[in-house]
Amino acid sequence: MKEWLIHLSTLYKESEWWSIFWSLIWGIWLKRNTWIFEHKRRNLEEIISKAISVVGEYEKANENSRKMASLCASPSSWKAPAREWYKINSDAALLDGNKAGLGAVMRDYLGDVLVSICDQVEEVYEADVAEAMAARQALKIGLEAGLRRITLESDCLKPINHLGAKIVEATSFGSGNQVAHCLAKLSSSLGELRVWMEEVPLEATDLVNMDIASLND
Repeated sequence: MKEWLIHLSTLYKESEWWSIFWSLIWGIWLKRNTWIFEHKRRNLEEIISKAISVVGEYEKANENSRKMASLCASPSSWKAPAREWYKINSDAALLDGNKAGLGAVMRDYLGDVLVSICDQVEEVYEADVAEAMAARQALKIGLEAGLRRITLESDCLKPINHLGAKIVEATSFGSGNQVAHCLAKLSSSLGELRVWMEEVPLEATDLVNMDIASLND
């Protein structure tokens, strides 16, 4: 078996070929187990079709992940709040069908995530309105989570100025709002309010780690 695989590796270099090959081997193993333990036969065409389908689904999932990463990517660095303070970054994204995605992340001075949220709301037509809704929801959930000494950071100046609070920071998108932006975009696939305590979804993990690393630069 080992020699045969080594020989195959000299003939076939494409990763897609090997993905289908190992999926077929897995299918054959399942066919064998079904016969031994359940005394049922599985059609060979079914195994081949399933193997190709699994590889296709895997490639599609990877492509969606790459698209999401590109949507969330940003070269900017995040600035930490003062010690014993907490920073909330909020953001919004206008989606198809007059919907808006809302996102926010709440972190301490070390960059550790306390709360992250994403949500989707309907009948939103203006970016400023969506940004204001994201900031309002972020503050509401932050207060419910017990945070009191808060700075709010958004990529939209108008709603921030309207808040008129002394502890609010108004900034552009290039100042480290990429995690909140990623969460706002992610809401398009989730479609309802999601709250994560002391973590962010997988799509935003690398961005959080980049922000933490930038604190030491």
